Amino acid sequence: MGFNWTSMRSVAINQEPDLARETLLNILFEAMPQGHYRVRQVPTPRDEWPTFEIEIDSELYRGELEPGMTWRHVADALHEDQLCGLQCRII
Repeated sequence: MGFNWTSMRSVAINQEPDLARETLLNILFEAMPQGHYRVRQVPTPRDEWPTFEIEIDSELYRGELEPGMTWRHVADALHEDQLCGLQCRII
């Protein structure tokens, strides 16, 4: 079974690249425990914050899990972490 990857959004996090990636993966797991997502580092647009594009498997994320609804869960999880001091930016 193959995956049909589709891009959601990108997130920049003010941490070292490896730690930023791990932080984002933990946030995604919190928001989307069913899995079938991946992140890949992309060029940083305007500062030194590592930036990662989030991709999801569009075959899995349908109906209640469609990308718009799924993104709200991710954004909520990012916001919760921002309240705890995480510096990040949704691009």
